[in-house]
Amino acid sequence: MKNAGWNSDIPVDGTISFGMIVSYDSEFTYPTEYYLTRECMAVANEDYTMEYTEEARWDNHVKGKISISNKGSRVIEDWKLNLDSNLKIESIWDASVLSTYETIQCIDNAEKNCNIGVGKTVEFGFIASCH
Repeated sequence: MKNAGWNSDIPVDGTISFGMIVSYDSEFTYPTEYYLTRECMAVANEDYTMEYTEEARWDNHVKGKISISNKGSRVIEDWKLNLDSNLKIESIWDASVLSTYETIQCIDNAEKNCNIGVGKTVEFGFIASCH
């Protein structure tokens, strides 16, 4: 079984649920063997492109947009982006900053844009200071 996209992230101390209709031949027994997986796969460089567009600049700040396009043959599910730059994101929309380590910021999807279909593009915007 696989998530439906809209329920792909389970928050800390959170719950997701789903239903199903099953058929059986004799007596139904509740499943006793199961396991949950966490898929975190790198996307090959040739399977996506990332484009940065600068929309405005003032003092040591910049307003920008990043577009991620799926050039591969499979949906990119529950994307996250490690962004290594001299930018420190102060405000972000259509994504969130999960963590920052030195110059690397881990950017997470905004659920509504968690999957990037084949041939599709997602975008997020931000205001950042330059360091």
